[in-house]
Amino acid sequence: MILNRVVFSLAFIMQHTFTNALVPIQGKEGEMIEGSHHNHQDSNHSMDTMTSYLRGDSKYSTMSNIRSEMSDRNLVFDEKCNIPSGTYFIQSRSRLKYMKISSKVELTKPNSGSLYDNSYIRSLGNSEYAIQSPWLEKYVRVPKSGKYRTVNTQKYAGSSETFYITCFGDGVVAFKSKRYGNYLRADEEDKVDTYTSFGTNELWNLITEGVHSPSPKPENTYYIKSAHGYYIYMNNKNKVKLMKHNKSYERITIRSLCDYPDPNPDNQKCDIYALKSATHGERYVRDPGKGAGQTVNAQTYVGDGEIFIMNTLSNGKVEFHNRKWHTFLHANEKDKSKLDTINKGATTRDEYTEFTLIPV
Repeated sequence: MILNRVVFSLAFIMQHTFTNALVPIQGKEGEMIEGSHHNHQDSNHSMDTMTSYLRGDSKYSTMSNIRSEMSDRNLVFDEKCNIPSGTYFIQSRSRLKYMKISSKVELTKPNSGSLYDNSYIRSLGNSEYAIQSPWLEKYVRVPKSGKYRTVNTQKYAGSSETFYITCFGDGVVAFKSKRYGNYLRADEEDKVDTYTSFGTNELWNLITEGVHSPSPKPENTYYIKSAHGYYIYMNNKNKVKLMKHNKSYERITIRSLCDYPDPNPDNQKCDIYALKSATHGERYVRDPGKGAGQTVNAQTYVGDGEIFIMNTLSNGKVEFHNRKWHTFLHANEKDKSKLDTINKGATTRDEYTEFTLIPV
Protein backbone atom coordinates (compact mmCIF):
# COMPACT_ATOMS: atom_id res chain seq x y z
CA MET A 1 0.00 0.00 0.00
CA ILE A 2 2.82 2.42 0.94
CA LEU A 3 4.74 1.52 -2.26
CA ASN A 4 1.65 2.22 -4.38
CA ARG A 5 1.30 5.65 -2.77
CA VAL A 6 4.96 6.44 -3.47
CA VAL A 7 4.68 5.43 -7.15
CA PHE A 8 1.46 7.42 -7.58
CA SER A 9 2.97 10.51 -5.93
CA LEU A 10 6.11 10.30 -8.07
CA ALA A 11 4.08 9.89 -11.27
CA PHE A 12 1.87 12.85 -10.27
CA ILE A 13 4.89 15.10 -9.68
CA MET A 14 6.53 14.06 -12.95
CA GLN A 15 3.31 14.62 -14.89
CA HIS A 16 3.20 18.22 -13.66
CA THR A 17 6.87 18.61 -14.50
CA PHE A 18 6.10 17.55 -18.10
CA THR A 19 3.27 20.08 -18.34
CA ASN A 20 5.30 23.08 -17.15
CA ALA A 21 8.83 22.49 -18.44
CA LEU A 22 10.15 23.53 -21.84
CA VAL A 23 13.25 21.84 -23.25
CA PRO A 24 14.78 22.60 -26.67
CA ILE A 25 15.38 19.65 -28.98
CA GLN A 26 19.02 19.43 -30.02
CA GLY A 27 20.46 17.53 -32.96
CA LYS A 28 23.82 15.81 -32.85
CA GLU A 29 26.73 18.19 -32.20
CA GLY A 30 24.25 20.75 -30.88
CA GLU A 31 22.42 21.32 -34.17
CA MET A 32 18.97 22.67 -33.38
CA ILE A 33 15.85 20.79 -34.46
CA GLU A 34 12.80 22.95 -33.91
CA GLY A 35 9.93 21.46 -31.94
CA SER A 36 6.85 22.32 -29.92
CA HIS A 37 6.76 21.28 -26.26
CA HIS A 38 3.52 22.45 -24.76
CA ASN A 39 0.58 20.73 -26.44
CA HIS A 40 -0.36 18.08 -23.86
CA GLN A 41 -3.77 16.86 -24.95
CA ASP A 42 -4.03 13.66 -22.90
CA SER A 43 -2.63 13.84 -19.39
CA ASN A 44 -3.90 10.35 -18.56
CA HIS A 45 -1.75 8.91 -21.36
CA SER A 46 1.26 10.83 -20.00
CA MET A 47 0.65 9.23 -16.60
CA ASP A 48 0.39 5.77 -18.19
CA THR A 49 3.57 6.29 -20.16
CA MET A 50 5.55 7.41 -17.11
CA THR A 51 4.22 4.46 -15.13
CA SER A 52 5.54 2.30 -17.95
CA TYR A 53 8.95 3.98 -17.56
CA LEU A 54 8.89 3.21 -13.85
CA ARG A 55 8.08 -0.43 -14.56
CA GLY A 56 10.66 -0.76 -17.36
CA ASP A 57 8.17 -2.51 -19.64
CA SER A 58 10.19 -2.77 -22.85
CA LYS A 59 11.40 -6.26 -23.74
CA TYR A 60 15.10 -5.46 -23.25
CA SER A 61 14.69 -2.45 -20.92
CA THR A 62 14.91 -2.31 -17.16
CA MET A 63 14.25 0.36 -14.54
CA SER A 64 17.98 1.02 -14.21
CA ASN A 65 18.81 1.51 -17.88
CA ILE A 66 15.79 3.78 -18.36
CA ARG A 67 17.06 5.93 -15.49
CA SER A 68 20.49 5.91 -17.13
CA GLU A 69 19.07 6.88 -20.54
CA MET A 70 17.06 9.76 -19.10
CA SER A 71 19.47 10.99 -16.42
CA ASP A 72 21.16 13.65 -18.62
CA ARG A 73 17.96 15.59 -19.27
CA ASN A 74 14.69 16.45 -17.60
CA LEU A 75 11.91 13.89 -17.94
CA VAL A 76 9.92 16.15 -20.24
CA PHE A 77 8.26 15.26 -23.52
CA ASP A 78 5.66 16.44 -25.97
CA GLU A 79 3.45 13.62 -27.15
CA LYS A 80 2.62 15.21 -30.53
CA CYS A 81 5.44 17.59 -31.38
CA ASN A 82 6.31 19.25 -34.67
CA ILE A 83 9.67 18.92 -36.43
CA PRO A 84 10.78 20.14 -39.86
CA SER A 85 10.30 17.83 -42.80
CA GLY A 86 13.74 16.73 -43.90
CA THR A 87 16.41 14.09 -44.26
CA TYR A 88 17.83 12.50 -41.10
CA PHE A 89 19.86 9.62 -39.82
CA ILE A 90 17.32 7.91 -37.53
CA GLN A 91 19.60 6.24 -35.00
CA SER A 92 18.48 3.70 -32.42
CA ARG A 93 19.22 5.07 -28.96
CA SER A 94 19.94 1.59 -27.60
CA ARG A 95 21.56 -0.13 -30.61
CA LEU A 96 23.40 2.95 -32.05
CA LYS A 97 22.52 1.76 -35.55
CA TYR A 98 20.66 3.63 -38.27
CA MET A 99 17.22 2.85 -39.66
CA LYS A 100 17.57 1.66 -43.27
CA ILE A 101 14.59 1.70 -45.65
CA SER A 102 14.85 -0.24 -48.90
CA SER A 103 12.66 -3.23 -49.73
CA LYS A 104 12.37 -3.74 -45.97
CA VAL A 105 13.08 -1.79 -42.77
CA GLU A 106 16.14 -2.81 -40.80
CA LEU A 107 19.08 -1.47 -38.79
CA THR A 108 22.51 -0.85 -40.29
CA LYS A 109 25.87 0.28 -38.95
CA PRO A 110 26.74 3.98 -39.21
CA ASN A 111 28.95 4.98 -42.16
CA SER A 112 27.95 1.90 -44.12
CA GLY A 113 28.26 3.83 -47.38
CA SER A 114 24.65 3.18 -48.36
CA LEU A 115 22.32 6.01 -49.36
CA TYR A 116 19.48 3.99 -47.87
CA ASP A 117 20.62 4.71 -44.30
CA ASN A 118 19.13 8.19 -44.68
CA SER A 119 15.43 8.55 -43.96
CA TYR A 120 13.09 11.33 -44.97
CA ILE A 121 10.51 12.42 -42.40
CA ARG A 122 7.65 14.13 -44.21
CA SER A 123 5.01 16.22 -42.50
CA LEU A 124 1.44 15.26 -43.44
CA GLY A 125 -0.07 18.11 -41.39
CA ASN A 126 -1.89 17.97 -38.02
CA SER A 127 1.31 16.82 -36.23
CA GLU A 128 1.31 13.65 -38.36
CA TYR A 129 4.33 12.29 -40.25
CA ALA A 130 5.40 9.62 -42.69
CA ILE A 131 8.86 8.04 -42.70
CA GLN A 132 10.20 7.15 -46.13
CA SER A 133 13.34 6.50 -48.11
CA PRO A 134 14.52 9.78 -49.71
CA TRP A 135 15.26 7.80 -52.89
CA LEU A 136 12.26 5.51 -53.08
CA GLU A 137 8.55 6.10 -52.69
CA LYS A 138 8.55 3.51 -49.88
CA TYR A 139 7.08 4.27 -46.47
CA VAL A 140 7.58 2.63 -43.08
CA ARG A 141 4.41 0.68 -42.28
CA VAL A 142 3.12 -0.76 -39.01
CA PRO A 143 1.12 -3.90 -39.96
CA LYS A 144 -0.78 -4.59 -36.72
CA SER A 145 -1.44 -3.46 -33.19
CA GLY A 146 0.48 -4.94 -30.28
CA LYS A 147 4.04 -5.93 -29.45
CA TYR A 148 6.87 -7.28 -31.65
CA ARG A 149 5.12 -6.63 -34.99
CA THR A 150 7.84 -6.48 -37.63
CA VAL A 151 7.39 -3.29 -39.64
CA ASN A 152 7.57 -3.33 -43.43
CA THR A 153 7.09 -0.86 -46.29
CA GLN A 154 4.27 0.40 -48.46
CA LYS A 155 4.35 2.61 -51.58
CA TYR A 156 1.90 5.16 -50.20
CA ALA A 157 1.24 6.98 -46.94
CA GLY A 158 -2.05 5.83 -45.39
CA SER A 159 -3.07 5.45 -41.75
CA SER A 160 -0.73 2.45 -41.21
CA GLU A 161 2.16 4.58 -42.51
CA THR A 162 1.34 7.64 -40.38
CA PHE A 163 3.06 8.46 -37.07
CA TYR A 164 2.93 10.93 -34.23
CA ILE A 165 6.35 11.97 -32.96
CA THR A 166 7.02 12.21 -29.24
CA CYS A 167 9.88 14.67 -28.63
CA PHE A 168 12.29 14.58 -25.70
CA GLY A 169 15.32 16.81 -25.25
CA ASP A 170 18.59 16.50 -27.23
CA GLY A 171 17.01 15.31 -30.50
CA VAL A 172 15.54 12.14 -28.97
CA VAL A 173 12.14 11.03 -30.25
CA ALA A 174 9.71 8.11 -30.29
CA PHE A 175 7.45 7.22 -33.23
CA LYS A 176 3.88 6.25 -32.38
CA SER A 177 1.62 4.64 -34.99
CA LYS A 178 -1.45 6.77 -35.63
CA ARG A 179 -3.58 3.74 -36.48
CA TYR A 180 -2.48 1.23 -33.84
CA GLY A 181 -0.90 3.29 -31.05
CA ASN A 182 2.26 1.16 -30.77
CA TYR A 183 5.83 2.47 -31.03
CA LEU A 184 8.69 1.72 -33.41
CA ARG A 185 11.31 -0.36 -31.63
CA ALA A 186 14.90 -1.40 -32.38
CA ASP A 187 15.11 -5.19 -32.15
CA GLU A 188 18.33 -7.03 -31.23
CA GLU A 189 18.24 -8.90 -34.55
CA ASP A 190 18.67 -5.65 -36.56
CA LYS A 191 15.03 -5.45 -37.49
CA VAL A 192 12.53 -2.76 -36.57
CA ASP A 193 9.36 -3.88 -34.84
CA THR A 194 6.85 -2.44 -32.36
CA TYR A 195 6.12 -2.18 -28.67
CA THR A 196 3.10 -0.83 -26.81
CA SER A 197 4.95 1.75 -24.65
CA PHE A 198 8.32 3.44 -24.93
CA GLY A 199 11.56 2.64 -23.15
CA THR A 200 15.18 2.66 -24.33
CA ASN A 201 14.57 0.45 -27.37
CA GLU A 202 11.78 2.74 -28.58
CA LEU A 203 13.91 5.91 -28.43
CA TRP A 204 15.62 7.27 -31.56
CA ASN A 205 18.13 10.05 -32.23
CA LEU A 206 17.43 12.41 -35.13
CA ILE A 207 20.78 13.39 -36.66
CA THR A 208 21.09 15.94 -39.45
CA GLU A 209 24.87 16.24 -39.56
CA GLY A 210 26.46 14.36 -42.47
CA VAL A 211 23.26 13.31 -44.25
CA HIS A 212 23.75 12.35 -47.88
CA SER A 213 23.30 14.94 -50.59
CA PRO A 214 21.18 15.64 -52.51
CA SER A 215 17.93 15.14 -50.65
CA PRO A 216 14.33 16.20 -51.30
CA LYS A 217 13.83 19.94 -51.51
CA PRO A 218 11.31 21.75 -49.27
CA GLU A 219 7.69 21.43 -50.32
CA ASN A 220 5.90 24.59 -51.44
CA THR A 221 2.21 25.22 -52.03
CA TYR A 222 0.81 27.25 -54.93
CA TYR A 223 -2.19 28.16 -56.97
CA ILE A 224 -1.25 26.96 -60.47
CA LYS A 225 -2.78 29.25 -63.10
CA SER A 226 -3.27 28.35 -66.77
CA ALA A 227 -3.07 30.63 -69.83
CA HIS A 228 -6.87 31.03 -69.54
CA GLY A 229 -6.50 32.42 -66.01
CA TYR A 230 -8.08 29.25 -64.58
CA TYR A 231 -6.49 27.24 -61.74
CA ILE A 232 -5.72 23.54 -61.38
CA TYR A 233 -8.36 21.99 -59.10
CA MET A 234 -8.32 18.63 -57.35
CA ASN A 235 -11.23 17.22 -55.33
CA ASN A 236 -11.36 14.27 -52.94
CA LYS A 237 -12.62 11.83 -55.60
CA ASN A 238 -9.62 11.97 -57.94
CA LYS A 239 -11.16 14.51 -60.30
CA VAL A 240 -8.84 17.17 -61.75
CA LYS A 241 -9.94 20.16 -63.82
CA LEU A 242 -9.41 23.92 -64.16
CA MET A 243 -11.50 26.38 -62.16
CA LYS A 244 -12.00 30.12 -62.57
CA HIS A 245 -11.59 30.82 -58.83
CA ASN A 246 -8.73 29.93 -56.48
CA LYS A 247 -9.98 28.44 -53.21
CA SER A 248 -8.97 25.48 -51.04
CA TYR A 249 -9.33 22.77 -53.72
CA GLU A 250 -6.96 24.75 -55.94
CA ARG A 251 -4.12 24.72 -53.39
CA ILE A 252 -1.45 22.42 -54.86
CA THR A 253 1.76 21.35 -53.11
CA ILE A 254 4.76 20.63 -55.32
CA ARG A 255 6.78 17.75 -53.83
CA SER A 256 10.41 17.27 -54.79
CA LEU A 257 11.31 13.62 -55.44
CA CYS A 258 14.76 12.09 -55.74
CA ASP A 259 15.92 9.73 -58.48
CA TYR A 260 18.54 7.07 -57.70
CA PRO A 261 19.51 5.55 -61.05
CA ASP A 262 23.00 4.42 -60.01
CA PRO A 263 25.61 4.97 -57.27
CA ASN A 264 27.38 7.73 -59.23
CA PRO A 265 26.82 10.95 -57.19
CA ASP A 266 26.59 12.96 -60.43
CA ASN A 267 23.46 10.99 -61.36
CA GLN A 268 21.73 11.40 -58.01
CA LYS A 269 19.22 14.22 -58.47
CA CYS A 270 16.11 15.55 -56.78
CA ASP A 271 14.65 17.46 -59.72
CA ILE A 272 11.52 15.42 -60.45
CA TYR A 273 8.21 16.39 -58.89
CA ALA A 274 4.73 15.30 -57.86
CA LEU A 275 1.74 17.65 -57.66
CA LYS A 276 -0.18 16.94 -54.45
CA SER A 277 -3.45 18.33 -53.14
CA ALA A 278 -2.78 20.60 -50.18
CA THR A 279 -6.40 20.11 -49.06
CA HIS A 280 -7.03 16.38 -49.55
CA GLY A 281 -3.76 14.91 -48.30
CA GLU A 282 -2.17 12.11 -50.30
CA ARG A 283 -3.78 12.79 -53.67
CA TYR A 284 -1.65 13.47 -56.75
CA VAL A 285 -2.16 14.85 -60.26
CA ARG A 286 -1.90 11.92 -62.68
CA ASP A 287 -1.12 11.68 -66.38
CA PRO A 288 -3.18 8.56 -67.16
CA GLY A 289 -1.22 7.19 -70.11
CA LYS A 290 0.64 7.36 -73.37
CA GLY A 291 -0.50 9.74 -76.09
CA ALA A 292 -1.98 13.22 -76.40
CA GLY A 293 -5.53 14.16 -75.45
CA GLN A 294 -5.67 12.21 -72.19
CA THR A 295 -7.91 13.74 -69.52
CA VAL A 296 -5.81 14.34 -66.40
CA ASN A 297 -7.05 12.83 -63.14
CA ALA A 298 -5.57 11.99 -59.71
CA GLN A 299 -4.22 9.06 -57.70
CA THR A 300 -3.60 8.49 -53.98
CA TYR A 301 0.07 7.55 -54.37
CA VAL A 302 3.05 8.42 -56.56
CA GLY A 303 3.76 6.12 -59.50
CA ASP A 304 4.94 6.69 -63.07
CA GLY A 305 1.89 8.74 -64.01
CA GLU A 306 2.42 11.12 -61.10
CA ILE A 307 6.10 11.98 -61.73
CA PHE A 308 6.82 15.17 -63.68
CA ILE A 309 9.84 17.11 -64.82
CA MET A 310 9.18 20.79 -64.10
CA ASN A 311 10.71 23.09 -66.71
CA THR A 312 11.13 26.74 -65.69
CA LEU A 313 10.89 28.99 -68.74
CA SER A 314 12.56 32.32 -69.47
CA ASN A 315 9.25 34.13 -68.88
CA GLY A 316 9.06 32.78 -65.32
CA LYS A 317 6.31 30.29 -66.08
CA VAL A 318 6.65 26.50 -65.79
CA GLU A 319 5.74 23.40 -67.78
CA PHE A 320 5.04 19.93 -66.39
CA HIS A 321 6.42 17.13 -68.54
CA ASN A 322 5.52 13.58 -67.49
CA ARG A 323 8.71 11.56 -67.14
CA LYS A 324 7.30 8.27 -68.39
CA TRP A 325 4.78 9.30 -71.07
CA HIS A 326 6.71 12.35 -72.38
CA THR A 327 3.50 14.38 -72.60
CA PHE A 328 2.84 17.84 -71.14
CA LEU A 329 0.01 19.04 -68.94
CA HIS A 330 -2.14 21.22 -71.19
CA ALA A 331 -5.03 23.63 -70.69
CA ASN A 332 -7.50 22.70 -73.42
CA GLU A 333 -7.81 25.55 -75.92
CA LYS A 334 -11.60 25.24 -76.36
CA ASP A 335 -12.77 24.02 -72.95
CA LYS A 336 -11.18 26.29 -70.33
CA SER A 337 -12.14 23.91 -67.51
CA LYS A 338 -10.39 20.87 -69.00
CA LEU A 339 -6.82 19.83 -68.15
CA ASP A 340 -5.48 17.27 -70.61
CA THR A 341 -2.16 16.22 -72.19
CA ILE A 342 -0.34 17.12 -75.38
CA ASN A 343 2.75 16.03 -77.28
CA LYS A 344 5.25 18.72 -78.20
CA GLY A 345 8.95 19.20 -78.61
CA ALA A 346 10.87 20.31 -75.56
CA THR A 347 11.81 23.57 -77.31
CA THR A 348 8.44 24.21 -78.99
CA ARG A 349 6.54 26.99 -77.26
CA ASP A 350 2.84 26.45 -76.52
CA GLU A 351 1.17 28.96 -74.20
CA TYR A 352 -1.41 26.36 -73.10
CA THR A 353 1.28 24.16 -71.54
CA GLU A 354 2.62 27.12 -69.56
CA PHE A 355 1.47 27.68 -65.98
CA THR A 356 2.09 30.45 -63.44
CA LEU A 357 2.97 29.46 -59.87
CA ILE A 358 1.33 31.76 -57.32
CA PRO A 359 2.58 31.10 -53.76
CA VAL A 360 -0.18 30.44 -51.23
